[in-house]
Amino acid sequence: MLPEMEAKMGKIHGSKVEPGIWRLAPRKFILEAHVDGCGRVRETCEGTLYEARTRLEGLKKQIREKKPENGRSLTFEKVRDVLEYYKEHHFQFTPRYKASKSIYQTLLKELGELPISELSQDSFNTWLRTIETTKSVHKRTPRPATINNYIKIVKSAFNFCQERGSVATNPISKMKLRPELNIQRRIVSFEEFMALYREVPSHLQPWLEFIYKVPTRRGEVISLRNSEDISLSEQKLYLLDGESKTEEGRVFCIPSSMMDYFRNIPPESKRVFFRPEQTSQGMVYHPLRGNGVLQALTRAAERLKMKGINVHMFRRTAAVNMIRSGVDIKTVQVAGGWLSLEVLMDRYLPLGDEDVKKAVDKVDVPIDRLKLSA
Repeated sequence: MLPEMEAKMGKIHGSKVEPGIWRLAPRKFILEAHVDGCGRVRETCEGTLYEARTRLEGLKKQIREKKPENGRSLTFEKVRDVLEYYKEHHFQFTPRYKASKSIYQTLLKELGELPISELSQDSFNTWLRTIETTKSVHKRTPRPATINNYIKIVKSAFNFCQERGSVATNPISKMKLRPELNIQRRIVSFEEFMALYREVPSHLQPWLEFIYKVPTRRGEVISLRNSEDISLSEQKLYLLDGESKTEEGRVFCIPSSMMDYFRNIPPESKRVFFRPEQTSQGMVYHPLRGNGVLQALTRAAERLKMKGINVHMFRRTAAVNMIRSGVDIKTVQVAGGWLSLEVLMDRYLPLGDEDVKKAVDKVDVPIDRLKLSA
């Protein structure tokens, strides 16, 4: 037996009769079926040695077909094994990991020792309901988006391991996500933007102007690299695969009014947006941090006595401004990197009475003109 398998599944205490069969009692055996490249499964069996051999061959056949009975684990026995394997081989290399690290740790702590055979959609849903009613240190209950992250991580982990033959099935494969009702109705007016622009530190002004004009996410825009991600000739910024929330590459168009800024980015700066600092060794260009820009914007809004201002609000503002300027909805979706028009329309563009009035005015024809045309 491989050392790592002993660590994962536990060492077998019994007398080994032959490969894959250990005797615990006169008519009780432990069977361990292993097929290279497909997986491994262990179970107890009562009966004669001949019956144990027959059962062992049946288990091997199930592994080859990847159809084990009763959703039995092929390699891993506990949820912890699945989560740790997923993190080690995939999850920690994705942009989502940093934002979901605390959720991952909670899953390990709360569900890590749970046997895979006991995990089901009902049991996981019951556990999630306790999470939904538990207040955080900020005295708030988790939002639906946070609960969905729990579901996504566990579901993705089991899918990842199932594809590699480490588990038989995904016990929560049919579990649906919670409806996310975080509809944003407020936008930043031009007057508010100008007031904030004058209030934030000068090194944040280009960043603030960019997110006001381009529907982007906070983490995406501050991660843009200097030189590698910029094409001044095409007036575009490139975000590579794996660097966005959706893990798909994106293209941002540089506003013409900001071309001078992008042409004059110091070559020593590793990022497009940065914080310069004069030191004894010379000028140092620090990359912007997500929490740093959030705190700076929050403080500026508080000094101006503006309520409800946050970084993500600028994403919706840019999208609404595009729509009001006559840009078609599909172009807005591509510009902002939304996966579906449904999310964009329902969550980001619940337009108000002002937009309805403008729409009516566009098709409003005076009665006199109608009479003349008749």
